[in-house]
Amino acid sequence: MYMHGVKKIDQLRAFKEQNGHCNVSTLDARNKTLGGWVSRQRESYKKNSLSSNRIEQLSSIGFTWKERDHAWEDKFDELCLFEAQNGHCIASTSDMQNKSLGQWVSNQRT
Repeated sequence: MYMHGVKKIDQLRAFKEQNGHCNVSTLDARNKTLGGWVSRQRESYKKNSLSSNRIEQLSSIGFTWKERDHAWEDKFDELCLFEAQNGHCIASTSDMQNKSLGQWVSNQRT
């Protein structure tokens, strides 16, 4: 079991190098098995049944324990880029190019 975990962590590390994140989808046919393993790691973490060693290993490669955290960080990065380009953080929902970002900003305010 331990070697299986080490192999999966190595696969996840390679996935992150290629994709810039550790959120492997179970819908991705090429990575379905890895995606299932990632999902089980999150479930075990929620149930406090993941070893501290495994938590440390996954955290060290930038594993996001809650998928929502990853989505939030992506939008925050998008907002930072928007601010760098526009000099402000007022992304509007009426701006078709930034409608999704504008909605996210609005949701953060409420």
